[in-house]
Amino acid sequence: MKRPINTIAILHTEAMRLARLAVKAEMRARMIKVNYVAASEITRAARARLRQHPELMQEAFGNVIHWQLERLLRRAKMQSAAQKSNVQKSIASTVQQLGAK
Repeated sequence: MKRPINTIAILHTEAMRLARLAVKAEMRARMIKVNYVAASEITRAARARLRQHPELMQEAFGNVIHWQLERLLRRAKMQSAAQKSNVQKSIASTVQQLGAK
């Protein structure tokens, strides 16, 4: 049995990813080398950014919905292809099909 997808956790993860990207871009714009900044500092700044910019959560929601739809479409295509491949094929050779004697 498959585990259900925790969409809320996915949404929060995506929102944090977007916030981290924004924080890192801001640091680069201020000529700060991101590699020298502790990950905990970036996380702290990303959490603050999420509180200040709720539109990041909306963008994350749009991304998650998009990914879920893509996943469903991919699964539907795979099932459709599998159904097509299950059609019984003739076991007669090409020569037999052409009626050679």
